[in-house]
Amino acid sequence: MKRVSILFLIVSVVLITLLACAPKAAPSSLSNAPPKQLAPTTTATTSDASVAEWAKVEEAARKEGKILAFTWGLTGTPGDKIVAFFKDKYGIEIERVTGVTSTLIERIKTDHAAGRYVADWFDASPSSNYALKLAGATEPIADLLPAIKDKSVFYTTPQWEVDGQLVTTNLSGFTIAYNTKLVSPGQEPKSWRELTESKWAGKMVLASPTTAPDFIYTYVLKEKLNLNDDYFKTLGKQSKVLPTGRDAASMLSRGEAHLWIGASSIMAASMVLEGAPIKFAMPQEGPIQSGGTTMVKLKNAPHPNATRFFMNWLYTLEGQKIVNEAKGTAPLRKDVADPTPKDVSIPWEKAAKINFDDILKITKIQSEKTLSTMMGVN
Repeated sequence: MKRVSILFLIVSVVLITLLACAPKAAPSSLSNAPPKQLAPTTTATTSDASVAEWAKVEEAARKEGKILAFTWGLTGTPGDKIVAFFKDKYGIEIERVTGVTSTLIERIKTDHAAGRYVADWFDASPSSNYALKLAGATEPIADLLPAIKDKSVFYTTPQWEVDGQLVTTNLSGFTIAYNTKLVSPGQEPKSWRELTESKWAGKMVLASPTTAPDFIYTYVLKEKLNLNDDYFKTLGKQSKVLPTGRDAASMLSRGEAHLWIGASSIMAASMVLEGAPIKFAMPQEGPIQSGGTTMVKLKNAPHPNATRFFMNWLYTLEGQKIVNEAKGTAPLRKDVADPTPKDVSIPWEKAAKINFDDILKITKIQSEKTLSTMMGVN
């Protein structure tokens, strides 16, 4: 028995020695090694070839180093935060030209008609961008943005219309807003129809349908709520009509108006974040969900790669988080938390939705000045 034990010990030592001297096997493909990192503005499903191609776009974008944006949405403190983050991380400066949307559109049209291609990018309402598309000032972009190829991560498709010239970056709604210092809880309007009651006469502000898209969305509800011509005529008489929605929001915030009709969830959120005493009333017929802020790449943009890179970034997890946290708006991606302030959040499940056909109706109404004439606005 003792000789067997000694023999077993000798064999064990030999085996251990052989194993220790054997060459090491290559690591398994199922090892815990960290995954290959993709370019910052691609998606997890992007192929290696696409990643390499996108890296070239990013390199070219950094060399261009600039975007000239005619913008409605990249304004105020939220816009400053977004622009600063993008420049700090990617080295691309976004120079902004702001103003009344209709004025910006006319300037772009005039420049393009004269063969001057100055601006790269424009963001505004769907109807405003559609007007630029009709003028031939935009070009297809959706298929050139890898971050939107996986449609399953979005609540609604970023591509607003069939050829992908208009793309939308967030959810947006329109409703009635009130100043919480002037309107007591429970006394806010409960219906769109209530706005023509005499108790609100002289206490309301709204954006002019001749220069701003904010209020004109409610005209689409004419078909859904059976609001007749007399309704709009009365509303025009009882309200102060201002050039833009921002003017209306500012008057409401300063306490110079009780109600803001056709209040934009995007604009209201940014003002609430800055301390404005604004809260949304939710009419029983529901608020209105639009396509959100839409954007276009302008034709013959002088900084095409930087513009494409920025537009794609707006749909990435990082971009959606940064932009919507800065603005306090509802993200388009399902995997980004909604930072909208409670007082101006929209119950999207109750909202009347506006589709592209509605936008075509709105554009026609705006160009023919149907609503402005009805409301007595020149």
